[in-house]
Order: sequence, then C-alpha cells, then structure tokens
Amino acid sequence: MKTNKLFTINLDDGKGSFKPTKEFNNLNPLLKCDILKDWFYDVQKEYNNSVAELESFLKEIRNETT
Repeated sequence: MKTNKLFTINLDDGKGSFKPTKEFNNLNPLLKCDILKDWFYDVQKEYNNSVAELESFLKEIRNETT
C-alpha cells in the first residue's frame, strides 16, 4: 500500500481539494480510473453519512428552540 497527500483540507475556510501528484499522473490510465472510482465511492459514502449526521443535528436544534 502507498499513500500520498493527494487530498488537502483547510479547516479555516471549510475547503478541500484534490491535487494529483506527478507519481499519480504517471500511472496507467486504467489504474488511475480504478483508483478514482474507489475514492469516489468512499467519498460519496462518507458524504452521505455526514449529511445524515447534519440532518440529525439540525433536528435536535429545532427541537431545543421550539
């Protein structure tokens, strides 16, 4: 397994980015597509979990203010 800092976050402004490394860009195109598809799946899954968590949080806030 190999890891690189391809994803970065800025907690001050809530932004995230993906910056492919030279090593990643030099991979076989089929391998890059496979890796990116895996990441898309994982990121979408985490996004869906975060949305559900946010909805629950907002519901709690609404209940406390009514």
